[in-house]
Amino acid sequence: MTVYTYIIKSTVENRYFYGQTTNLMRRLNQHNRGLEEATRSGRPWVLVAYREFNTRSGAMSYERRLKALINATEVEKFIRDHHFHLV
Repeated sequence: MTVYTYIIKSTVENRYFYGQTTNLMRRLNQHNRGLEEATRSGRPWVLVAYREFNTRSGAMSYERRLKALINATEVEKFIRDHHFHLV
């Protein structure tokens, strides 16, 4: 099973959100339809980058690391340094 760690960005609030899923497009649509309280206010969201993992634990590990970052500069460096696919 392929699991993705993803990074989306609000086009309104200029902030990032991170998560993990097995279906990137379905998950992005859920964020943009307002089904997630944490991202409801930032709609619309765009997919910025993602990384594939063979296990959910691998994806969750990267999600935790992303959530520990403080600002956009750190997020962008993490994307470059950890081989995320840019969209």
